[in-house]
Amino acid sequence: MALTSLRGRRTRRAFVDSLEPRVMLAGAPAGTAPFISEFLAINTTGITDRLGQRYGWIEIANPTSAPVNLQNYSLTDDAGNLAKWRFPQTVLQPEQYLRVFASGNNVVSGTELHTNFTLNPAGEYLALVAPGGGAADVLSEYAPFPEQVPDVSYGLVDQEEQTSLIRPAAPVRVLVPTDDSTGSAWTAQAFDDTDWTPGTSGVGFDLDTVPPASGFTVRMIDLGAGTDPSIDDLREAVALLDGPVDATRYLVDFDGSADRTAINFGLGGPYGSNLPLPNGATPVGSATVPGREQYALRATSAVNIPAGDWTINVNSDEGFLLKIPGVTFLDRTNDDIDPIPPAEFFTK
Repeated sequence: MALTSLRGRRTRRAFVDSLEPRVMLAGAPAGTAPFISEFLAINTTGITDRLGQRYGWIEIANPTSAPVNLQNYSLTDDAGNLAKWRFPQTVLQPEQYLRVFASGNNVVSGTELHTNFTLNPAGEYLALVAPGGGAADVLSEYAPFPEQVPDVSYGLVDQEEQTSLIRPAAPVRVLVPTDDSTGSAWTAQAFDDTDWTPGTSGVGFDLDTVPPASGFTVRMIDLGAGTDPSIDDLREAVALLDGPVDATRYLVDFDGSADRTAINFGLGGPYGSNLPLPNGATPVGSATVPGREQYALRATSAVNIPAGDWTINVNSDEGFLLKIPGVTFLDRTNDDIDPIPPAEFFTK
């Protein structure tokens, strides 16, 4: 029979199989009796029985500290027949699982058990019943379970303890190495990191260029006449800037960065002092001159924003994405794309 240790969920098995996606309900039953921990109604790509056939299955857990003999316990999909399929002599050890195939084949001997019913993917009643076989003997039930989807199991979350290894805003030290001279020495518990940059968690990695002390670092990708010579929307622009660029689709005339005191690259407008783009194209003449027609820009800057609620207004003809780490936008008006992360403002 397929048995699994309950402690350390599926770390010791009597068989090897691939894991299916799972839909889990919070709050497993108190650990006083066996219960239905999980089931799969539609099995098209998952585990097979010993003959290579795929069926739905039901998993029974013993959360107690003592062995449980499941003989005369019942599984049923009929609330009017609680003793529909009875277990044979089957001892489930403490903190173990038992998987029973819901095939309708009614196998009650050998190394695998099969119920005499199958699971209805549209949803139905399912219960584990103690030997008495009455309504008071129902140990675990789904009354009913909802409609199921292929290869996604459904069940209960095991009770567990969580230990935070790193708390929020924990002190950390950071080094961005320029070579491999440190090797793996930094992983040793006694490693001296006093020369590393101090800070607080979390710490991440960003592919963008570090912004200057004032102003902006502006990254630019300018497209030439490739298979796809145009940038049609902001999502495409973001994908180009995030990279890697698909060389079979795009011809890149320029990919580079430059520091600018302001973001003011347009033609005309009320602000004046228009700046050249990072590729050197100046804001004179037509917007369709080479170097000023199909390009994406990403401007990065270090900005100090005092705590509080602020309103940010954006007017963009071609598309604009604003991301401020640590900031959540509480309300967005005329935001064109949904859903998007709460730390971004997106308009096209």
